[in-house]
Amino acid sequence: ADARACGLLKFHIMDQSNEIALERLRDSEPRGWDVIVDDGAHDPKHQLQTFMWLFPRLRPGGLYVVEDVHTSYESQYARGATGGPS
Repeated sequence: ADARACGLLKFHIMDQSNEIALERLRDSEPRGWDVIVDDGAHDPKHQLQTFMWLFPRLRPGGLYVVEDVHTSYESQYARGATGGPS
């Protein structure tokens, strides 16, 4: 994963379908995060998978944001998070 720091922010660029990369990211911050913004693949399956790996490390009172969830309802993303019709 490519991590870029900007003051107190870190940007991680990775393949959200790669569970090993998600596990490494999760383990790289044992204290967790105050804010997580998922601006990734825009695929509901990947959004859910990323949530399942990272949300447990969100600190109490933290904020988890998934960007571009409207793609779950567009024809090119018609399978939804479960792989079935949305």
